[in-house]
Amino acid sequence: MSWDRIPHQPRVVEILRRTLKNGRGSHAYLFSGPTGAGKLRAAIVLAQALNCLESPDDPCGLCLACTKIARSEDPENVLHPDLVHLRAEKEGGPIRVAQIRAFIGSFAHAPLEARHRVVLIHEADRLNLDSQNTLLKTLEEPAEGLRTVFVLLTSRPHQLLDTIHSRVRVVPFDPVSLEIIERHLVEEKGIDPAKARIAAALSSGGIARAVELAQGPWIEGRDAWLEAWVKGSRGAVEAFEAEVRDARGKVETSWRIDLLQSWYRDVFLLALGADERLVINRDLIGRLREEAQRIGAARAAQKVEELQSLRETLEFNVRGDLGLENLLSRETASGRS
Repeated sequence: MSWDRIPHQPRVVEILRRTLKNGRGSHAYLFSGPTGAGKLRAAIVLAQALNCLESPDDPCGLCLACTKIARSEDPENVLHPDLVHLRAEKEGGPIRVAQIRAFIGSFAHAPLEARHRVVLIHEADRLNLDSQNTLLKTLEEPAEGLRTVFVLLTSRPHQLLDTIHSRVRVVPFDPVSLEIIERHLVEEKGIDPAKARIAAALSSGGIARAVELAQGPWIEGRDAWLEAWVKGSRGAVEAFEAEVRDARGKVETSWRIDLLQSWYRDVFLLALGADERLVINRDLIGRLREEAQRIGAARAAQKVEELQSLRETLEFNVRGDLGLENLLSRETASGRS
C-alpha cells in the first residue's frame, strides 16, 4: 500500500487513513513539521488515496491514477493534470497575491480526470499577508463542484494567520528520531557511521536534511572551520560574512549557523555538567570541555539564542542580516573572551 511510503510518521498515517475512511476528509490540510519529515511524500499519498481507481482510502499505488500522481511528486516534472504545485516564483522569496489570484482563477472547471484536484502549496509560510487573505477567501468558501483539496506544507506554521489555521485540518509531523535517521543514512545511503551520527544530530529531525548534510562537503570541513572559529580567526569571520552577502551562500550560511548552534549547545550542556551522551559533537569532546570551562553556561546559552535569531532572519532574507556580521565582528574583537 502507498501509505507504506511514509513509515516514519505512523501518527500522520493513522490520522489521514481514519479521516478518509470515516468520510471526514477536509477540503484543506496544513501539514506542519521539520524540513525532511515527509510532508511532501504524505501529500502525494493523500492525493493517491483521494483518487485511487482500485481502493479508495488505502491507495493501491499501482493503478493509472496512483502511478501518475506518484510520478508527479517533482514540481518540475508533473504528469497528472490534477496535481498542482504552487511555489514562490523566486527561491527564498514570497508567494505573492498575484500568484494566488492567477492560481485560483485557473480552477474555473472541475478536475480533468481525477475525482479530486489536489493543490500543494510549498513553504506555505512564504505566503505574504495579502496572499494569505486572498487564499483565505477560497478556504472559507470552497467552490461547489470543483472538487479541489488544498494541502499547505510548512515547517513554520506560526507564520500563517490564525484564520488560516482555523479553516484547515492541521496535521502535525514529528521530527524523525535520530536512530532512524542514522540507520537510513548508513543502510540506505552507505554513509560512514560516524558521519551519519553527526548529520543526523544536525538535521533537526529531517531525513532529507540529513542526507544533504552527509553527502555534501560540510561535515568534512566542520573540524577546520570550528577550530578557526574557536581561535578567533578573522579569516573564518570574513568567509562567513562573504557568504551572507552572497545569495548563493544561503545554504552554506544556514549550515554554519546550525553547526555553531550545536557547538554552543554542547558547550552549555557540559558547563552544566550534563551527561556526555547528550553531546552532538561528541568526537570534539576535549575542545568542548575547554570552551565550557572558558565561557561558562550563561555565555553559551546567549550564543545559542543569538544564532537562533539570526537563523530566523536568514529564512526570510537570502542575503542574511547585518546582525550576523555584527555578531561575528564582536566575537573577533573580544577574542572569544
